[in-house]
Amino acid sequence: MDIAKIVQRSWEITKTHHYMWWLGILALFTQGAGLNMFSVNDVSEKKLDINSFTSACLMSAFDRLQNYSVEHVRLITLITLTLLLICIVIMYISYCARAGLILAANDTEEKLNNRSKNYFLKGAAFGWRLFGL
Repeated sequence: MDIAKIVQRSWEITKTHHYMWWLGILALFTQGAGLNMFSVNDVSEKKLDINSFTSACLMSAFDRLQNYSVEHVRLITLITLTLLLICIVIMYISYCARAGLILAANDTEEKLNNRSKNYFLKGAAFGWRLFGL
């Protein structure tokens, strides 16, 4: 494997296909919507002292939370559904951008000279697989 040829080919693709940059940036910025932002390592790094909480303090906080959720059930439901819808839209955009980027890279490597800038729309055919359609 010749590293110099790989780097040279990568540079040629980077210079000539600017739309691939935009697909990559779009895929990068929508990556966090995959709902995998939390890991077990995050918990183990934080030293949480459970003994510092008293049971009366926890019960008081739980009672206030329960009263608030009962009084504002419609607001909480609306906010939850809105956030879920936003998350689904961002995941769809991310999948479309990633699929479009892969299609563009494959077309470039096969030297199809397809400089079409609508690879995002071509990737939309694969973005619907998020919903099982």
